[in-house]
Amino acid sequence: MEKKRFLYFGDFPSEISYLLCFVGGCTDCISFILLFHSLVGFMTVNTLYGVVGFAQNAVSFASLYHLLIVIVFVFFVLSHQIYKQIYSKSKHLQPQKELFHAFFTKCIFYFLFMVSAHILYKLGHLKEANIWALIVVSIASFSSYIQNYNIKSGHPIAISTAAMTGNYVSLLSELAQTIINPKQFKSKKNVLKHHLFVQAHFWSGVIVTCLLSKYFDFLSLIIPFFVLVYLTFRSWKKI
Repeated sequence: MEKKRFLYFGDFPSEISYLLCFVGGCTDCISFILLFHSLVGFMTVNTLYGVVGFAQNAVSFASLYHLLIVIVFVFFVLSHQIYKQIYSKSKHLQPQKELFHAFFTKCIFYFLFMVSAHILYKLGHLKEANIWALIVVSIASFSSYIQNYNIKSGHPIAISTAAMTGNYVSLLSELAQTIINPKQFKSKKNVLKHHLFVQAHFWSGVIVTCLLSKYFDFLSLIIPFFVLVYLTFRSWKKI
């Protein structure tokens, strides 16, 4: 007899998809509010801020700051990809172990981001775009990279856990098909539910962090951190 699940808990691919959307919402919110609109998961935004600043002759550390974020991100990702490919080939890691390693790495960098940002914020070092902010954002960017490109949920319906644009398009595309042909609703119900859960978790992360950040600054990330600890433990149990 199949066990009854509470919502989606017990279905690990769904847990990964939805809970990481919550984490993504929390991270994007805190970086937008307290780190000078440095969306840590989106290098396009940082590239635009930097290039446009220089192109308009508004040469300042703020412009350089956003470009340096991209440069450091490129260095981190290249180094990690080289290490990952060499290590994976030498160790012949199974997908379950790779997933655990990715979650474990994500947890470490997320914790470093939360604690270091909180300390620097309290010391008054994050009042403007400076070298301290660059260090904090670089740690957060690498953490987001691990989440976006190294953690595979295994869910049959692929989604992004940080950038919602593609998820909106997917949701609206499925909804449009249902509106045109209502008879498809039954077959599309689970897909629509999946995309609605994705949006609900992302925006709940944004709202929760927006409210808590007023009182706890970067320590408001303690909730998504424990979510990551839970997912790391679950991935370890799957090995």
